[in-house]
Formats: sequence, C-alpha cells, structure tokens
Amino acid sequence: MKDLLNNCSSVHLFPSGKIIFKFPLGREKNITKKLPEEEIEALKSAIASWRIVEANGVLHAVKNPTGEISTEIPSDLNLSGKTIIFGEVGSGKSTFLNTIGRKRVNDGDNVFTIESPKTLSIKDATCLANDESSVETVLLCRPDIVLFDEIRERKHYKQLKDLSLACENIIGSFHATDIFEAIARFSALNGDRTYGEVSTIANQFVHIEKGRIVNWYTLKTTLSSQLSGEFYADGERPVTTIYDKYKDEVGWLFYFANDINIVKVSEDYFCPRRDKNISENKYQNCDICSGACNASRL
Repeated sequence: MKDLLNNCSSVHLFPSGKIIFKFPLGREKNITKKLPEEEIEALKSAIASWRIVEANGVLHAVKNPTGEISTEIPSDLNLSGKTIIFGEVGSGKSTFLNTIGRKRVNDGDNVFTIESPKTLSIKDATCLANDESSVETVLLCRPDIVLFDEIRERKHYKQLKDLSLACENIIGSFHATDIFEAIARFSALNGDRTYGEVSTIANQFVHIEKGRIVNWYTLKTTLSSQLSGEFYADGERPVTTIYDKYKDEVGWLFYFANDINIVKVSEDYFCPRRDKNISENKYQNCDICSGACNASRL
C-alpha cells in the first residue's frame, strides 16, 4: 500500500470499498483494489493532507504537487508573450505550468498564479483566486509572469483579456484535443466576435500530449480578399492564419455571418517529406520535396 501511495497521483474510494489508484501522465495503468474496513480507515488517514473532493459518496483524493514531475521544454520554444497551453484531460497542462512557475521563481521573477481550485502550489509564487478581484491585484502589482489555470468560461476569457493589459507574459491552460478545436473553442469565448482579437489575446498555442510538447502554433491576422485561392464576393475581411512550429500554414480562421469558420489546409496538398498537408502555395513551390509533391499527385 505504501508503494502505491508513493507512486500514484490520485486515489478514488467508492462506498463499496473499491479503490482506484491512478498514476501521473499515463505512466502506468490504473490499479483497482478492494480493502477491508480497517485498511480503508488507515488509507483515509494517509491521504488526509491531499486535496480531497467528495461527490455522491465517492471520495476523490489528489496528491499535492511535489515538483518531482516536470515537462521538458524545447529550446526553440519561446514562451514570451501570451501563450495558451492545450491538451486533453490529464495530458500534463498543469504540470507544464508548474514547471514554468518553478523555473521563473528560481530565476528571481515575480510569479503570480490564478487558479481555482488550487492545483499548482508553486513555492514563493503569489496564488490568486479565479475571480474579478485577481485582475485588479495583477494591475496593481505588475508581475513578471501570470500562470492562468484554467480558462473554461467566457468570464475567464474577459479576465485574460484584461490581464493582457497588465502583464506582458501570460500562460493559460485550456482543454482541447487539437489546434482547430482549441482555436474554435477559444474564439467562441469571445462573445462580441471582435475581428482579429484572438491573435492579440493569445499569440501562441502549445499542444501537450502525455506530458510532452508535440507542437506549437502562432497566429497572424491580416486583411485578405481571398482564402486558399477563393475570392470573397464582399471584399476584404480579417483572416487569421495558423502556423505550426515549422512555420507552415495549417489553417485559417475568419468570421462570417456571426459564425466562427476554420478552414484546414486541403488534403489535396499532402507533402510526403513533411508527412502532412500544406498550403496550396507552398505545395506548388515546395523547396523540400524537389518535385516529390507534384509527383505524388500523378
């Protein structure tokens, strides 16, 4: 039992006596046990200092972060400015924020966290509740970096928008499975549909899977009269281009008839060397494939 408690990240205790031990970032499969009453009481004592939530008679206990688990940050990933970390539940978003926070504290920076519930527990960082008063505090204190865990509702989007006026460096976490879902859901939080605003609130999106950073994306909004070769009948409109870490276009975002529209690069322009779809313009002028792209169409 002691080894299980040392290695697991959370314990879930059911009224029947069944217990599920979960491990960090999918490191191991869940372990299920059924314990007698006396051992259950001993287990409850052992996890008394953990973060505990009880719902419908089920006790969920999550271990407090120790800093032993961290996310490796690629050397070519620049985390200055406004960044959104996205991934599925349990992908390592909070672990990433914890890694960044501890590093910035060690570098002597004034670090603020905005979180509810409190999950990061970064020593020597200022923790604020996820409400409107946190924005006023940040405006007054001007921290070096703000870690926002997590952005779920429209009010959080507004907080993030206001925070961007007070701090140059903000990293927020967000639930999404891929960049297109992340952009669509994040844009939907902007209730007034301000054109081009998403790329000013967040200039970079970082994708995390199973504790690893797999890609990151930047946004650039310009006025355009066409999209992937098709001209708009009503003239120019703001179009946000989404670029991956290799500076290749992966899609475009624009608003039409009060709806968010995302266009992915076409599957007709698949680059075998890059092993992904690329834009029509890059496909026609491919400097990597040396004709392999055009040959693959024949």
